[in-house]
Amino acid sequence: MLKKIVLVFSFLLMFFSFAYTRQQVPNLSVTQISSNNNTVLFSYKEKTFLGLSVNNTNISPNNSIGLASQTEFQFYQFNNNVKIKYWELKITDNNFKEVFISSGTGFPNENITWNANNGNSFIEGNFKYFFKIIVNKEDMSVDGNITVDGTLPYVLLQTSMDTIVISEDKLLKELTIASNVGDETGIDFNRTSLQILNEKNLPVKSWDLKNKEFQNIFWDGKDDIYNELIKPGEYKIVSTAYDLTGNYNQTEKKLTVIRCDLKGDISDIVVKEEPLALLVDLSSVILFSSDSCNINEEALSLLDQTADLLKVYQANKVLIEGYTDDSETKDPLLLSYIRAQAVYAYLVKEGIQAERLQAVGYGKENPIASNEDLKEKEKNRRVTIVILKKEEKTESEEENEEENEEKTEENDLTE
Repeated sequence: MLKKIVLVFSFLLMFFSFAYTRQQVPNLSVTQISSNNNTVLFSYKEKTFLGLSVNNTNISPNNSIGLASQTEFQFYQFNNNVKIKYWELKITDNNFKEVFISSGTGFPNENITWNANNGNSFIEGNFKYFFKIIVNKEDMSVDGNITVDGTLPYVLLQTSMDTIVISEDKLLKELTIASNVGDETGIDFNRTSLQILNEKNLPVKSWDLKNKEFQNIFWDGKDDIYNELIKPGEYKIVSTAYDLTGNYNQTEKKLTVIRCDLKGDISDIVVKEEPLALLVDLSSVILFSSDSCNINEEALSLLDQTADLLKVYQANKVLIEGYTDDSETKDPLLLSYIRAQAVYAYLVKEGIQAERLQAVGYGKENPIASNEDLKEKEKNRRVTIVILKKEEKTESEEENEEENEEKTEENDLTE
């Protein structure tokens, strides 16, 4: 009798265990159909009834450069016989603080968007989304990551010269380009570039930044296509950077290339481009002794080079600026003006048209070296040559010139 009771009890235990196990098998399931976990399908009793696709998990709010400005949650209904009791979409920050929530019953009739808006601004950082549904007392949830980055990568660009000179089929001085890019999220070096573009915005030279955020690049003036020296003209150096989110930033610098067969060592002349002029700095050689307006003999070759350079810009006016240091005893404005006049006279003797030149004196103003150091202050006894850029003509001025030329031609024909 006891054996029968034990047998019946064992049978009942097995039955209830089996029934309980069957009851624990979930009817609600989810399937990922994309490797990035952004598209999932929900099924009930092996019948798909809901799809969710999360688009743009890297966003840059208020950014007009092409990167998506909001994350979109798209819903697809496949079976309306399955009744959704409750659904919830929640987004939290790294500290699990809730920054967004939307919920409802039944099928989500509209897609949901999130633009990280926080009143008058937006919040940046890494976030996590959670989507949960409840069907017949069973619940299922999925999650994923969203990155919000509205900060552009920084792009810094410096060059050793704004104007490079070609002489005897080579650059007289190699151009150094300092490139510096960076971002908190990291730089996408597959899309980041450094190029030199010609007047038609076509690249003549490109560099692989080799996964380095900062580096100095040395250029000999040769292009990528033929490995030949580029032609004189106007170019621009363009640095473009993308961060890992997809934000984009760009900066550029103008580069002028001229041809001039100079005599001597061009390293004594520094040419720098300003918005309205080219500055030729002659401070590397001491032009004048203290309180003197006589040009030192060792500086004459430098002025010869300068004269050759000015002959390249035959249509441009030239300003000759004289300066003194702060220890000279003679009247600084008068002394600086006489120094500028001395250079003026020398350039005229070397074939530069006098009507192109104007001499001015600035005395002790704008020192380029410390006046506290006896050796350094010599550099302040200097002359700077300013090659003024030609003013751009308006369309009306160009039209008037063309009309005048046509009238002149007509007069010549009638005569």
